[in-house]
Amino acid sequence: TPTDKSKEAMTRGVEMLVSAYSHLNSAEMAGCTPPDCAKELAANVRSEAHTAAARTAASSAVVLLKNDGDLLPLTATADSSRTLAVSGPAAFAGGSEASEDYYSGVNEGHIPRKGYTTPSEAITSKAISLGYKVTNDIKGADVCIVIGGAASHEEHWMLDGESLTAIDAAAATCPKTVVLLQINGAVLTPWKGKVTSIMSMFHAGEETGNAWALTLF
Repeated sequence: TPTDKSKEAMTRGVEMLVSAYSHLNSAEMAGCTPPDCAKELAANVRSEAHTAAARTAASSAVVLLKNDGDLLPLTATADSSRTLAVSGPAAFAGGSEASEDYYSGVNEGHIPRKGYTTPSEAITSKAISLGYKVTNDIKGADVCIVIGGAASHEEHWMLDGESLTAIDAAAATCPKTVVLLQINGAVLTPWKGKVTSIMSMFHAGEETGNAWALTLF
């Protein structure tokens, strides 16, 4: 028999579901009977408020795991020759409509979408505004930002091979290397002693790139 406390919890759950549905612009769904709702379900109902909430959630999910010499956050520079290199597979990857990606994982967690602002785009824009020269070439860079992770559950406990290769290359070349992780769970970091700073977030959705730009600087 449900207790008063469990009834209260169920009532609250229903209220949250109804509230979420009402925010999906239910007027556009009027007359739609599943499964004949392809047009309605594909409709873009985002607003500036939705984007701001997603950005706040993603940036709040970033965890600083290592920061030797208090390198982070990076600050503005008056030296126009100071170079920031951006590398790693997740830096340039967009979202996927068909398979796993670095933004929302795979299977039941995957949200099919393209057109994300990539971490490289967001970080480059912010870095240039603060006086940095930005490149994709790690050779000669003052600071290397490597963005990697694991898109697939098959790589549980490990970053994918491209990410590991990018980290090793930057650590062997750059005087200061920052690793940004987009992962779907806990991962091993046997390379942590080679790098200066590490930040991590679990798959954080469409505002991942902008969240990195907000927390890196």
